[in-house]
Amino acid sequence: MKDVLIIGGGVIPDADIPALKEAGVAEVFTPGTPTGDVVKFIKENAKL
Repeated sequence: MKDVLIIGGGVIPDADIPALKEAGVAEVFTPGTPTGDVVKFIKENAKL
């Protein structure tokens, strides 16, 4: 699915993040990530 932007967030162990990215998750946002950072990432990476 190259036409879908997959992101994740929440309490995700740091050790699990590389495997998630290898599986196709574009970015993982952990607790405390400013909402503006998430919005910026989506705007810069979503193909409209």
